[in-house]
Amino acid sequence: LTGLANRAGFEERLLAALDQARVTGSTGALLLVDLDGFKVVNDTHGHAVGDALLRTFAQRLARAVRPYDGVARFGGDEFAVILEHLSHPDDAKTVAANILSACNKPFRWREAMVQVGASIGIATFDARTLAQSVVFEAADEALY
Repeated sequence: LTGLANRAGFEERLLAALDQARVTGSTGALLLVDLDGFKVVNDTHGHAVGDALLRTFAQRLARAVRPYDGVARFGGDEFAVILEHLSHPDDAKTVAANILSACNKPFRWREAMVQVGASIGIATFDARTLAQSVVFEAADEALY
C-alpha cells in the first residue's frame, strides 16, 4: 500500500544496523511511529481516505529522514525508522520533530481534509547493545 519495507525486511535491516554499530562504534536509533486518530479517519471518512492518508504519510515520512535511513510500515498505522551513524544521540530527537511536523500538516483526499497526530518512541543503540529485542522494547516503551 505505501511502498515502504515491511516488518520482516525492516528487522533484517535493524540487525545489520546493530552489527554495524558494534563494528564501527557508531550510534543509531530506532523510532517507532504511531498515527494518532487514524481509526477515527477510517470510521468517519472510510478506508479509501485512510489508505490515502497512509500513502501520503509514508511519503512524508520518507522525506523527513535521510535517504539512507530505513523506513517501514509495520501494519495498520504503525511505522518505524532506523537512523544509523548519528553524530549525537540527540539527533534522533531532531528527526522525530521533523516527522511530527510532516504529520501535523493536513491530509487532503478529494473532498476530505483530515488531520492526525503522531506518537514517536525513540531508542538509541550503540556497540554495547546486545539484542534487537532490547531496542524494540525500549522504543515501544518510549512510544507508550
